[in-house]
Amino acid sequence: MGFSLKEIKQLLDLGSSHCSDVEQLAIEKRQLIEQQITGLMTMKSALDDLINSCQSDDSPDHCGLISTLSKKGFFNV
Repeated sequence: MGFSLKEIKQLLDLGSSHCSDVEQLAIEKRQLIEQQITGLMTMKSALDDLINSCQSDDSPDHCGLISTLSKKGFFNV
C-alpha cells in the first residue's frame, strides 16, 4: 500500500481501537500518492514533448531534445 516501515509501526501502535485515526492516516497517504502521480504525469508529458522534438528533427548535426532543453535554460550548448 506504499506505507513505510515507520508508518506501519504508527498504524500498529494506534491499533484497531483507533479506526478513525488509522483511516485519516490512510487518507493522507492516498493524497500523497495522488500528488506523486500528478507530478509523474507532468514529467511524462514534458518528456513526451522532448521525445517528439527529437523525432521531428532529422538533422544529424542537431538534437531537438538538447536544443529545447538549452532554450529553456537547463544548460548551455
